[in-house]
Amino acid sequence: MLTGKKIKTKGYFSLKAKSNLIEQNFYINNPKRDEIIIKVKYCGLCQSDIKLINKNWHFAKFPFVPGHEIIGEVFKKGKNVKKFSLNERVGVGWFSKFCMKCKNCKDGNENMCQRYELTCVGRNGGFANFVKIDQSSVFKIPKKIKSSHAASLLCAGWTIFGALKNFNIKKGSTVGILGIGGLGHLGIKFGKKLGYKMVGITETKTKLKDIIKLGSNEAYHFNQFIKFKNKFDYLIITSHHNYDWKAVIKPMAYDSTLCFVSRPSKDLKLNVFDFMSKRIKITASPGSSKKNMVEMLKMSAKYNIYPNIQEFKIKEINLAIKRLIQNKIRYRAVMKVF
Repeated sequence: MLTGKKIKTKGYFSLKAKSNLIEQNFYINNPKRDEIIIKVKYCGLCQSDIKLINKNWHFAKFPFVPGHEIIGEVFKKGKNVKKFSLNERVGVGWFSKFCMKCKNCKDGNENMCQRYELTCVGRNGGFANFVKIDQSSVFKIPKKIKSSHAASLLCAGWTIFGALKNFNIKKGSTVGILGIGGLGHLGIKFGKKLGYKMVGITETKTKLKDIIKLGSNEAYHFNQFIKFKNKFDYLIITSHHNYDWKAVIKPMAYDSTLCFVSRPSKDLKLNVFDFMSKRIKITASPGSSKKNMVEMLKMSAKYNIYPNIQEFKIKEINLAIKRLIQNKIRYRAVMKVF
């Protein structure tokens, strides 16, 4: 609803840490020159939203509307926005703005921007009828991808794709994914198409059959995984769990890489000699670039690589959060907003 220079909308707010989301009205100012107001159609639910809601991450700012896997239509735009048309379908992920001026942005590493802004930190996110975003972080969505599928690709897909593409993994390498949830299940699908031998590792025994159905070459419970020696060329950690890292390193091959795309619940405790003896590299991947986002979306459309989703109405947001916390989502929850 337009009200003078503001748009009246409603969203689901986190008013304080660990509380249920509450529906409230609020106003969005008209877009500035480089901004777009998006009418939200779908928004995915991510573990990162829960970390913010529960204030596990110190930079959460209350009250706020969570949600950063947004698919919608251009409702209104600033005068500098030429790339996007009114009513065009677009998507937004973890970032709401890149400065496009710092060295990292100019080098095509926008996710390392020195002056970035986040989609639901310091502003209201996608569990709302409308959201306002800088055009630098808005993406066109291929026609072939359903909106309900596209939502999770904007964060989960983009994050895991960056970890698979940007570390010079050779085709045929044995790539393990520890933690088969929203990111992990997409990692298996993308990794297989990229030419890697994929291995899914989980602590949930009921997921083992699913992992094979997703396309993984092999599937193991964590207790089986730690019995291997020198098997994995590359291992992606998607879980927030605090593992026995000494045990995790044992299955790693010589000159292999351990890559984090999630933050463990506690700081790592590692003996340097444990990874020095096999020249194991430990790294992390904070999302990916705009170029990777476009490539990932095109690959998704071309090869029909989509997330396995459970769809909820936006009024069921607290139920979806509860089920995600209980590890009952297979494998990504998506809210239908409009």
